[in-house]
Amino acid sequence: MITNIKDVKTVDDLIDYVNAFALPTDTDSICHIQDVVGHTEIGRLEELAKEIPSKLYFILYHIWGWEDFTSFWNRVSNFEHNDYHNLRDKHNELISAHDTLQKKYDSEKEDNIRLRDLLNKKTEEYNIITVKTSKLESEVIQLKAKFYDYISKNQNL
Repeated sequence: MITNIKDVKTVDDLIDYVNAFALPTDTDSICHIQDVVGHTEIGRLEELAKEIPSKLYFILYHIWGWEDFTSFWNRVSNFEHNDYHNLRDKHNELISAHDTLQKKYDSEKEDNIRLRDLLNKKTEEYNIITVKTSKLESEVIQLKAKFYDYISKNQNL
């Protein structure tokens, strides 16, 4: 076991030391502790914050400035803060998805209007052709009738 703060090389050693002897408060020891914590990967600090939060936060509170400590605590342990950021990110994703779908909807709506106009135009053309066809059929029937009358008169002669 480490009995001198100067022999502490890792955060795990530091936590063992603080558990055994308390947190030293002299300037040299605090500077050494800051160096040890400063050379620790942030991922390891986050793991320790989840495993033994009270002890780690006690140490960090005494060696970091308020803003750094609060920022770290919010990022790692403040679940409401994390939930807020997760919800904000999800909200932004949903807004983006909504915008994409809205653009697709608008495009489809324009296509629908264009196709409806084309259908109306073609229906109108069909109706015109149907009327013309009916007139021509009537004319053909009248011509057949005249032809039949003509043939009938000529056969009786």
